[in-house]
Amino acid sequence: MIIYPFITLIIVHFMALLMPGPDFFIVTRTALAHGYKQSLFVSLGVGTGAILWSILSLVGLKTIFDIYPFFQILIMICGAFYLFYISFSILKSMIVKIDFTSQNLSNHYSLFYFYKKGFFTNITNPKVILYFSSIFSSFMDNFKSSTSLIIVFLIISFETTLFFIVLARLFSKHSFRDMFFKKHKIIDTFCALIFMIFAVSIIYEVLVRI
Repeated sequence: MIIYPFITLIIVHFMALLMPGPDFFIVTRTALAHGYKQSLFVSLGVGTGAILWSILSLVGLKTIFDIYPFFQILIMICGAFYLFYISFSILKSMIVKIDFTSQNLSNHYSLFYFYKKGFFTNITNPKVILYFSSIFSSFMDNFKSSTSLIIVFLIISFETTLFFIVLARLFSKHSFRDMFFKKHKIIDTFCALIFMIFAVSIIYEVLVRI
């Protein structure tokens, strides 16, 4: 078994993870607003989404989208609306003046709620969709045996989940959270704007494709 393609895949996938997108912002904001435990479950949700996309890529995601482009457009539209929903939810939290410093704030939401938030953000993330249906799928020609495919699956699953868990741990530190508590309106406005920009860019991409 040649190890070079696996090393290349690890590096390329890590570079893709470093590019900030909806997954990055949903994990970091959850860590800042709620803490590590909640952002950990968001990270696990994102990791589960990545597992799903990697499985679909292994069974021919690019081919499916080539034959049925409507599926990709539909997923992108759903992703845009979900990002709009997240954006307006953040803005709503500013309007109702939620006290993030309250010890009981995170208890209003179950850990499964945060897991679902991470999962749905990932599976409707156009950046992820385009990555797995293009760049990632192009690597599949290098992995023919079932053993190689299993290793690829494990690499993507572990690397993605670990990356966001580390991100969650970093942004849940007291220094970051103290800054958020003091400047949460500015940070939330920025995050809401970012999600809205992602959503608008998706709608634009869909219109171009149509």
